[in-house]
Amino acid sequence: TQGTMALTQEQIEKVLGIDYGTFIRGPMMPQGSFKKFSEMTDAEVKQVLEQALQIEQLAEAQRNAKQAISEAKLKQANLTSLMGAKIMDLEYAKSRIVKYQQEDQEWEHSKARRVGGIVAEIKEQQEKRKKALEAAVVLMGAGTDIDGAIEVLKQSMEDAQETVKEVQAMYNELHKKWEDKSEAHMMNVSLPIKGRQSAAERQREELHKRIKKIEKLQGDCPTCERPIDASMKSAALSTLQQNELQPVLDELKAIKKELRQADAAEKDIQVKQDESLTRATSFVVGAQTKVEVFQRQVAEAEKARSAVAIIDDSIDKYQDMLAKERQGVSPFKEMISNEQDEVVNQTKAIRRIRAQLGACELKLKHLEFWEYGFGNKGLKSLILESVTPFMNQRGAHYAQQLSGGEIDIVFNTQTVLKSGEVREQFSVQVINENGADTYAGNSGGEKGRADLGINFVVSDVVSSRARKAFPQRFFDE
Repeated sequence: TQGTMALTQEQIEKVLGIDYGTFIRGPMMPQGSFKKFSEMTDAEVKQVLEQALQIEQLAEAQRNAKQAISEAKLKQANLTSLMGAKIMDLEYAKSRIVKYQQEDQEWEHSKARRVGGIVAEIKEQQEKRKKALEAAVVLMGAGTDIDGAIEVLKQSMEDAQETVKEVQAMYNELHKKWEDKSEAHMMNVSLPIKGRQSAAERQREELHKRIKKIEKLQGDCPTCERPIDASMKSAALSTLQQNELQPVLDELKAIKKELRQADAAEKDIQVKQDESLTRATSFVVGAQTKVEVFQRQVAEAEKARSAVAIIDDSIDKYQDMLAKERQGVSPFKEMISNEQDEVVNQTKAIRRIRAQLGACELKLKHLEFWEYGFGNKGLKSLILESVTPFMNQRGAHYAQQLSGGEIDIVFNTQTVLKSGEVREQFSVQVINENGADTYAGNSGGEKGRADLGINFVVSDVVSSRARKAFPQRFFDE
């Protein structure tokens, strides 16, 4: 011993040339560690072999590399986006400088034009005010002020509106009178006649039904018990038509005449009503026309008053604008200075981002190299391909010892698809010379010998990677 467990462990590994992890994967097969490869998929067999070769940590290294690549690409995308935004900001700042310089040059000229325009506008508004007052005097009459004229017109308009109400009331009363007369004629004359007409028509229909019934009679008479013949039918029909049907038809004819007379009377009432209402309507329209005339005059007067007030407000506003324009100072000089500072700041930022993008590109190339190197086609493939000949040699040896040459154990790192394409895929073949050519087709005992042989091969692979030769094997049932 070396005084401590760590030092003692280090001395044992130095003497034996093998560490603990390699020992339990190779020379030592602990209880329960025997692998039944017949129950495993090729991927599971490959995983066992990777554990034996201690290369499973390459997958973790590849995941770390992929994660680092994603982070680096995200950073690169963010930097690229930021670079584009900064370049756009820089170009925009430069374009604004040019624009502000041009606007600064034009500002003084524009100021002079604005001042001249405001002065001209004030004169124009003063001329408009003069014309509006002249138009108001013409509308209202010489010597009449606008406010007084509006009050006079409003009073006249109110008087005309009262007249409209009175005429409208007369019209409504006349209209109701004629409506009542028309309704009375209908209720007292037309409707009773139509009622009599409906009753007579129903009586006529009933008699027609009786005539048809007589025409269909056959056999013996239910009253006199004599046979019914054509003469009897004719006599009965003649009596019915003369005594009952003809009076009804005569009554219907008289009723129709009464209806025509009633309709003519109602039409006459309607004509007289229309003539009376037409005259009343003309009175209403005339009164409303006067109201509309006064309304237009009031509107024109108020429009003139409003126009003068608006013009006065405009003149005051233009005078204020004129004072402000004469005191105005160009704002573009300060804006140009601010944009020049922005150009300096954006240029510095772009230089910093370009340096960061360059470093990010180098890091990505380095990470992508190791992503491939840690993957199945990189170091894993290289290690598996380098150890496959040794595994096949040891597999043949153990197959010969365990089966007398009846079975062959073959390890492959590539698989040929039906299309002829060669794909990286680890597989284990167990070929029985006197039986099945597939792993699953062997008997339980053959599978057991094959599994034992494969376990021996895996153990040899682990032992071969020790620093010193270690031919011993330890098995715990």
